[in-house]
Amino acid sequence: MNLLDYIPDEPDLVAHHDPKVIIFTGAGLSAESGLSTFRSDHATGQVGLWNNHPISEVCNEATWQANYAKVHAFYNDLRSQLERAEPNPAHHAIARLQQQLGQDAVVITQNVDNLLERAGVSDVLHLHGLLTQMHCTQCEKVWDIGYQPFNPQQACCYCGHKDTIKPNIVFFGGRAPNYLHLPSALSGIYHPDSIVIVSGTQGNVVPIDEHLAQACGTKVLNNLAPSDNINEKSYDQVYFEPASQAWLKIEAYVQQNWLGV
Repeated sequence: MNLLDYIPDEPDLVAHHDPKVIIFTGAGLSAESGLSTFRSDHATGQVGLWNNHPISEVCNEATWQANYAKVHAFYNDLRSQLERAEPNPAHHAIARLQQQLGQDAVVITQNVDNLLERAGVSDVLHLHGLLTQMHCTQCEKVWDIGYQPFNPQQACCYCGHKDTIKPNIVFFGGRAPNYLHLPSALSGIYHPDSIVIVSGTQGNVVPIDEHLAQACGTKVLNNLAPSDNINEKSYDQVYFEPASQAWLKIEAYVQQNWLGV
């Protein structure tokens, strides 16, 4: 699943270049809240969910209906895990920055959890959907389920079809409609006064380095360790440490360089 397959590189999509503080996050942001990352990180030894649950069975657009009960058991467990999790200091730091920056802050996440919202962040662009929502592929209706388990025997409450309901998240090989909003969300990278912060992603799914290749402003990176898909040398500030520690420094950096605090 490559984001570049979904979005054309058209100049008119990024014509409006206002300075922004753009925050782009991945699973590493929520790992300290107790949520397992999907992919293993060989650099840190962290074991991902895909090691124990084949992608071909529980996160594949072509096979999910054939594995209907297994898919829902997997995501029911994830929702239960999410209910017990709490936002960590990194989530709260992002919330504080957004409150201070207002419309100058753009928050984008690859995560399907709602920990940013629970920390107080609003208007988050969830590229891969939300675990707390369900989607009927027959009638295209989306509804909130919260942290409740979904009964695979349940029919869609809108159209009555069965076996057509999935978590409202992007499966491999499936449509990713929110990718279409990414060019405008990233348009601020072309302003020299912008600050772009990349946190908690290995760059495997969304090739963030490719999208930031033309960035004119300051770039900040936070991961636990280097990634083969991200060139840390192209970033102005690099923090290889847990997000909860790095974000206190990132918050202070943004306050000093954007707000003059």
